[in-house]
Amino acid sequence: MKGLSVSKLKAGIFALAACTLGGLAVIQAGSLSVRFSDPNFKHVAYEVHFHGKPYTGVAYERHPNGRLGRLGLLWKGRQVLKEYQWHSNGNRLAESTYDLQGRRQGDWMMWHPDGKPKSLTHYINDRRHGEQWAWHPNGTLVEYNVHEEDRTITHKTWIFDGTPFYNYVYQDGAAIGVKGGDFCRPQGLISLNRILKK
Repeated sequence: MKGLSVSKLKAGIFALAACTLGGLAVIQAGSLSVRFSDPNFKHVAYEVHFHGKPYTGVAYERHPNGRLGRLGLLWKGRQVLKEYQWHSNGNRLAESTYDLQGRRQGDWMMWHPDGKPKSLTHYINDRRHGEQWAWHPNGTLVEYNVHEEDRTITHKTWIFDGTPFYNYVYQDGAAIGVKGGDFCRPQGLISLNRILKK
């Protein structure tokens, strides 16, 4: 981790660890932390700069009610390790993981304001890979996808009461399946492209 101050990295990891344990109540402003909304905090291509230079340190944001809304660690302008977000009521909103190059890695979770799960997406090297799930606020499943290196292989959605809405797979780049019907079976696949053209 050439160029990364060990003390800044340790302090950032400590802040993130303390946060996950619920022990971080106040983040001190200073050379180690800056608000995401600071006017000197700018996105430049795929990096975040502070006063014109790639930022290394902790970045945070608070809700208008004073509660912590977002906390992340950046290294040379890139998000690294974990980022946490909370709803204004204090419940978790999102948890994401990055590698040291700033690429999305592992499971990314989101929650509804009442604390129920909202979505789960798995990343490998900044690409969706594997299963992706999403839930309605009432807890019923709204979406299920399977991805291979960011390409959607399977897509299923349900309406609020759990009734299937979309169900298709991708074969040779074409979506094959059914809109608004029962889940398809291999012997009865209909091209979604043909349905949508009618």
